Amino acid sequence: MITGASNAQASVILIDARNGIIEQTRRHLFISSLLKIESVFVCVNKMDLVNFDEEVFISIKKEFIALANKIAYDGELFFIPIAARDGDNVVDDSARMPWYKGSSLLKLLEELPVHAKERSLPARLPVQYVIRPRNNDHHDFRGYAGSLKTGTLQKGKKVVVLPSLKESIIKSVSVAEKSVEKAFAGESVVIELEEDIDVSRGNMIVDPATSYNQPTGITATLSWMEEQPLTTGKSFLLQHNINRVKAKLVELKNVLDIKTMEEKTNVTELKLNDIGRVVIKTAKPIFADTYRSNPDNGSFILIDEFTNNTVAVGFIESF
Repeated sequence: MITGASNAQASVILIDARNGIIEQTRRHLFISSLLKIESVFVCVNKMDLVNFDEEVFISIKKEFIALANKIAYDGELFFIPIAARDGDNVVDDSARMPWYKGSSLLKLLEELPVHAKERSLPARLPVQYVIRPRNNDHHDFRGYAGSLKTGTLQKGKKVVVLPSLKESIIKSVSVAEKSVEKAFAGESVVIELEEDIDVSRGNMIVDPATSYNQPTGITATLSWMEEQPLTTGKSFLLQHNINRVKAKLVELKNVLDIKTMEEKTNVTELKLNDIGRVVIKTAKPIFADTYRSNPDNGSFILIDEFTNNTVAVGFIESF
């Protein structure tokens, strides 16, 4: 779920009305909170197997709200009693649960506003490729191509290149081989700069009017996805955007107890599916933001350098 939900704006959590809140429910709610998912739809399913009892629904709702408050989830919660087999409150309102005065799941999803907050965030363009045609028509052309993670880039605007901190003005912006005045988050772009400065693959082009970081040490929340436990001192490849750098785990701060939703300190390892807070040192700077301030530029993965397996997903909390 943590990888599937990484770009989601809403999540749907299913709860069996007969069993109530279980460990998986707690884990999925915490992941929704961790990923800053703004809307969570809590579907209490199989209401037909509890005789459409309103008290069962109310009891689960109260317990879920208490759980959300405990982990300080700051998004919006929607509670829908459903019987998915027969479609009750899934597409149409259910005649068998007249006590429920809310909308069906599909109607709520259709009314959910689509947020394009990536455009309002600071510009972050990881350079994936430097284009040098070297032909008669484009003898001096040097373009910097990549997928614009967040923000906008506009012709005539000043930018800074990381890690060199050199500044320049955008001479041209192209999207799908067409010249445009402005490019937006999510688009694959090519930009040309006024000055011929040194820019290479792995650099990042950013907006100088905003804060930017080049840390070699980060504190992050980590979701461990490997059978072999994680212990202090282990080395990995940390991939942030297109950059891969050597990294070492220097401290395990705590691990989340899914049953109590409390953090346990004095831990020595993270086991499969554990979520914990760690400190990581990198061999070279990364061009990152905190996940809270810029989710698209605040996450990373850890790769086992011997097996090449992805062993963890991380979310940067601080530098």
